[in-house]
Amino acid sequence: MDKKRLVFTIQRSLLLIMAGWLLAGQFSGAEAAAPKVRKIAWTDDASKIYIPVRSSKKLQVEITPKKARKNRLKWSSSNANIATVNKNGKVSAKKKGTVTVTCKVLSQPQKEIRCKVSVVKPSRKIRVDKGGIVLQKGNTYRRKASIAPESATIKGVRYISSDPKIVTVNKNGKLTGKSEGTAKIRILSEDGFAKEVSYPVKVIGRLKNSARFIAHRGLSSRAPENTIKAFQLAGEAGFWGAETDIRRTKDGYFVLMHDDTLKRMCGIDKTPGDMTLAEIKGSPVTGGNHWKEYQSDRSATTIPTLEEYLQTCLEYRMVPVVEIKMAYAWEEADGQLLSAPEDGAAQPHTGAAAEGGETQKEIGALATAAVDAYGMELQSAAEDDLTRLYDITQSFMGNAKVVFIAFDLKTLIKLRAIADERGAGNIELQHLVGKPDTNLIGLYKEKQIGLDTYFKELDIKTAKKFMNSGVAVNIWTVDDPSKMWEYARNKIPYITTNCKFW
Repeated sequence: MDKKRLVFTIQRSLLLIMAGWLLAGQFSGAEAAAPKVRKIAWTDDASKIYIPVRSSKKLQVEITPKKARKNRLKWSSSNANIATVNKNGKVSAKKKGTVTVTCKVLSQPQKEIRCKVSVVKPSRKIRVDKGGIVLQKGNTYRRKASIAPESATIKGVRYISSDPKIVTVNKNGKLTGKSEGTAKIRILSEDGFAKEVSYPVKVIGRLKNSARFIAHRGLSSRAPENTIKAFQLAGEAGFWGAETDIRRTKDGYFVLMHDDTLKRMCGIDKTPGDMTLAEIKGSPVTGGNHWKEYQSDRSATTIPTLEEYLQTCLEYRMVPVVEIKMAYAWEEADGQLLSAPEDGAAQPHTGAAAEGGETQKEIGALATAAVDAYGMELQSAAEDDLTRLYDITQSFMGNAKVVFIAFDLKTLIKLRAIADERGAGNIELQHLVGKPDTNLIGLYKEKQIGLDTYFKELDIKTAKKFMNSGVAVNIWTVDDPSKMWEYARNKIPYITTNCKFW
């Protein structure tokens, strides 16, 4: 071969090699130039992927190392009738069902990842009571949420506490109070489509034994008020005391009735003072909480006597807290009654100065203001009535504590005098008022009378003025556990309530 022909052959060979390289690059594309893929992973959490019917979602992957991202990827769906996926990872949902979506590196088939995609009918709303919850430390409570509409494919929800040190929540919505404070419970739909909802939880301290709790007219939230059944339930619940209201019958007995007539509880528009005990016993209770539940139980449908109430308190070791629905009518030197019992209401009176410097008019006016404020009427009571009340109570309770409460301040002052004459040290008196008056602290101390007031009218600062002066404080009627804890933690000694919170 001559020299010219040899050069030509070499040049042609080189051209062919270069052409092969060019063709290889044309067909292999980026894979020929890009380095090998060491790892392929989903960019977002792919453990649960939900796509509504006739919607789409783009899936993305992360390639390691970054330089290997030029490698071509191949996407595929296990069932194109349910969902398809294009070359860019966009999944289009066709109908309800589940498919497996695969993404692999074209030049390295062994490098692939898979995920399950569920095509669903989406949730639209989370249904749950959004009202706040007050939970005692150590107590549990369950508030379950549900998904709407009913046709939603995925009905699960997730619960998240904003502060597990205060309150925890499990997968079923069960809350557990851990420490005092307030936290938020967030609820999210499992498929992620419904709008998140939340509600607050306030954790308070333990209420039981944090104060002397008094069941208002018995456990009146669970049984008709002022019935033996209500007092039995209060005793079973562990209340320190049980409050009741007494009125005098036509024939001189004391029966338990808050209202001035039997209309609300028995459907009879007559006052106890116009009826004999036999007539009252023959008038069944037909109202009150859970009456239907106990309508065949005589202990819940019969108006009790004072004696029956005291016996129940003894059986359950509860302190009787007796509200006297009678106003004491004192006498002048000639024995004439100065009250005006025709309308049954407590009236302001004039007369000799009372012990302690207050006139009878001033003391009477205090009673009238309280009674008028709450639209109540009181029976007129003579000293003999109060003496009999005292004697009946002492005959049952002996040396055990008994608390008498009344709107009529005259009644309490007279009852204190009776107790002092008998030398009884087990009697405690409390003045019922709508709004407390710190100007009465001196009188309360002198007569050994405590304060019994509506809780909404008593702030902690004012309460401490009474307590720091040696005046006991009772508040009524607290059914909000958060407010109850506020008073209990501030050492309010007595709290009257309709409900059990432990």
